[in-house]
Amino acid sequence: MAKIFKDLLGIDAAVIMNVTEFAEYLELNGVILACQFCPSTEKMLGGENKNYEGLHGDMAQLYFKTADYTAKSQKPIPKQGDWIYLEVKNLKKRYRVMKAEDELGVMCLTLSTYRQNNNVHNQR
Repeated sequence: MAKIFKDLLGIDAAVIMNVTEFAEYLELNGVILACQFCPSTEKMLGGENKNYEGLHGDMAQLYFKTADYTAKSQKPIPKQGDWIYLEVKNLKKRYRVMKAEDELGVMCLTLSTYRQNNNVHNQR
């Protein structure tokens, strides 16, 4: 039986999430998954500071296979507006899910986190 385009994309997802090549194991809400974590830089965001004075934001994209998360977690897949905990390189951070999309079995979460710059408040 010939494979259809969707089947071929599923095979590609297995290659992309292979931790010996492209992905890494990360902890998402207590679940260890093969993921791709792509932090955004100011240059990628157009170089504009759209934050309030004294707040600095970090944006990132997180990709993982939807089936892996549902098989390992009793919790629902994170959706827009949810807060998640993600551990990357032994640093656990809290992120807000700005956008959640499942594209043919690969979940893409657009994440945001903000931190306060105390220097701004000390100058006033």
